[in-house]
Amino acid sequence: NDIAVRMSKRAGNFTQLRDVVETVGKDCARFFYLNRKADAHLEFDLGIALKKTEENPVFYLQYAYVRTGSVLSKAAQEPQLADYVATLHDGNNESVFADYVLSEHDLALTRKMLAFTEVLNAVAINYHSHVLAYYALELAQVFHNYYAHNRVIDVENIATSRVRLFMVMRVRALLALCLDLLGLSKPERM
Repeated sequence: NDIAVRMSKRAGNFTQLRDVVETVGKDCARFFYLNRKADAHLEFDLGIALKKTEENPVFYLQYAYVRTGSVLSKAAQEPQLADYVATLHDGNNESVFADYVLSEHDLALTRKMLAFTEVLNAVAINYHSHVLAYYALELAQVFHNYYAHNRVIDVENIATSRVRLFMVMRVRALLALCLDLLGLSKPERM
């Protein structure tokens, strides 16, 4: 299923970037180029770039963003959570953690979110944009794992739901920032 085209200047065999963009889309082309060191050889796998599965890193990253929005929208439809979801943007939600004991998944997600400042500093100092692409994918992976292991919306346990919704909102904001910095779109549906 892999589509590999060997390029060679000597043989006159090359593909123009505009052809790649037309084939896989702007987001995929951009991310595949950003997701490697500047001095590293690029192996662009069209087969993976065309997939709409978690194998495609752009799909996986954007799907994490879409999933956060979906979770927040569903929570807003629950009468017990609607008011809380409406206040999540205020940033005044520290009290939700008062009696909550963080699980290993909460801690993993929190650590990954806190690492963003270090990543941004590394990118700014060393001009290694691939580090941001790696980080964004890792954040998406940790979030998908968090979502798989935690029931975020639980009307039987509103206090826990509030903490988890707060986490989802923070992940959404951070994914949005990463997507913006990488120049990728932020779809609302997939």
